[in-house]
Amino acid sequence: MAGPASTAGRRSSHASTPPNPDAAEPHRFGYIVEIDPRDPQSTPVKHTALGRFTHEGANVRVDDDGTVAVYMGDDERFEYLYKFVARRKYRRGNSAAARRHNLRLLTNGDLYVARFSGNQRPGNDNLGQGAWVPLTLNGKSEVPDMTHEEVLVFTRLAADRVKATPMDRCEDVEPNPRTGKVYVACTNNPDRGADGWPGPDGANPRAGNRNGHVIEITERANRAAHILRLEPVLGLRRL
Repeated sequence: MAGPASTAGRRSSHASTPPNPDAAEPHRFGYIVEIDPRDPQSTPVKHTALGRFTHEGANVRVDDDGTVAVYMGDDERFEYLYKFVARRKYRRGNSAAARRHNLRLLTNGDLYVARFSGNQRPGNDNLGQGAWVPLTLNGKSEVPDMTHEEVLVFTRLAADRVKATPMDRCEDVEPNPRTGKVYVACTNNPDRGADGWPGPDGANPRAGNRNGHVIEITERANRAAHILRLEPVLGLRRL
């Protein structure tokens, strides 16, 4: 799989391995792998449905109705913020049947990327709104001219094509289990606003962002809602 051309002129694969006769070798890296800590004999599972990029963790939230959402950041300059919503609901309890069911939750579902709008406002009271733009839905690609398989292998390029918002290195994405708000820690991005690079926007309000920032996302309706509200929280210095 050679991969589609990037609409943003960026790389189409991670340079995470030395040269290899197998041209697909780099495409085997950049996924979330799940390990069952209760069963040391179990086999780790690679979750292709969560996309391929420089994952900085995958933090899970379970709604009261059992809906499972996974929040993920791509820890590179001008990359993206993602969410995965599992097709099946979480099954409560510790029975063998419940465990088997829940261990398959991240196998199938829908993958989204964040697109924000709005500008920095006086006092930073509210920076705008956004939407979770689908990359895959019901096992099919939502990205023009890309197959479902290509979206999951070349996820960054898929996000380019739907015009997602390039972020300032999403280091960690933490959903609050009580309030439902989502907090995104962005490490930094000194290239923000530099010649030839995107300038400040509602989600990334600082030009030459050396110290990073944290934003608070309020999702309306439910975890799979496509409408977001974005608010600043505080500055973050990387130690």
